[in-house]
Amino acid sequence: MAEAIAVRSAVMLAASSNLQSLQVFSDSQALVSMVKAKESRPALFGILFDIYHFSCLFDTISFSLIYSPSSKL
Repeated sequence: MAEAIAVRSAVMLAASSNLQSLQVFSDSQALVSMVKAKESRPALFGILFDIYHFSCLFDTISFSLIYSPSSKL
């Protein structure tokens, strides 16, 4: 939930700054997968709705998974 809120805040800030492209990196595989597939979960519905809504304002936007230093590869 916290990672989804952070991504929503970043997307909204970038949109309000009139950026045309955005790369979003997250260490949450579940979140990145949901956003790429435009899926939703009841607990995250409003947050994901905002991410999808504001994503439409960019010419290009991408969501990528990164591994934190403590992640196992």
